Amino acid sequence: MRAAPRTAVALVALAMMPGQTQAQPPAAGESSLNVLLYFGLYTQWYRMEEALKPVAGHALRTLNARSDGADPIPDADGIAAFDIVVMSDVSHGSIQDAGLTAIDSFVREGGGLLVLGGPLTYGEGKYEESIFPRLLPVEGIGRFDLKWEKAGLPLSAGKDHAILKGVDLSAEPFVFWIHEARPNSEGSVILEAGDRPLLVVGHHGKGRVAAFLGTPMGTAGEGQLAFWQWEGWPQLLRNAMLWLAGDS
Repeated sequence: MRAAPRTAVALVALAMMPGQTQAQPPAAGESSLNVLLYFGLYTQWYRMEEALKPVAGHALRTLNARSDGADPIPDADGIAAFDIVVMSDVSHGSIQDAGLTAIDSFVREGGGLLVLGGPLTYGEGKYEESIFPRLLPVEGIGRFDLKWEKAGLPLSAGKDHAILKGVDLSAEPFVFWIHEARPNSEGSVILEAGDRPLLVVGHHGKGRVAAFLGTPMGTAGEGQLAFWQWEGWPQLLRNAMLWLAGDS
């Protein structure tokens, strides 16, 4: 975590989500978590509230990541109090250069960044002329990078990591739409889908970054379980956010 004490989790999301919720305060000696989320098109399927519910002292705020510009776009001072930023299916048109510059500075100074996939992000988000690719632990992202895997790809553990602590993959969850990318020289693959990277982590300056390349899209076949409906998904997401904030 960053040198400053953590305060609360704030997630920036769509107006259709509650403006803010507050969990029970942490017990003496416990830390809370402070997260800022840009809420894009498919964010509700990532089950953020469920993932954060066990975290004592968290707070949840919402912001609409509209395609023509998130409202508002916090500057460096506006996000400095947070532990992590979550960009969930967010395009360049939504975050804009000003927002990316603020996030770049935030992570370089020790903040965490989680990027979640969707039809409007990574290569589909038109980031090629921006600094966004340099923030990520992956490379090789191009336009039309989101690919349909009709039969589905089963999730499996990659490198042993704190993010996987307590996560049970025995239910064999599947992903059906996945962004094509590969880890860069600093990236570590924590979760795979078939033989493709799904969750890749790395560092940017003093901070930590995680790129989830799946999307909560597609239809599970008979006997299959979509990852976003999997019982272990909230645990995995919570672990990722805690690790990004500096735990373990």
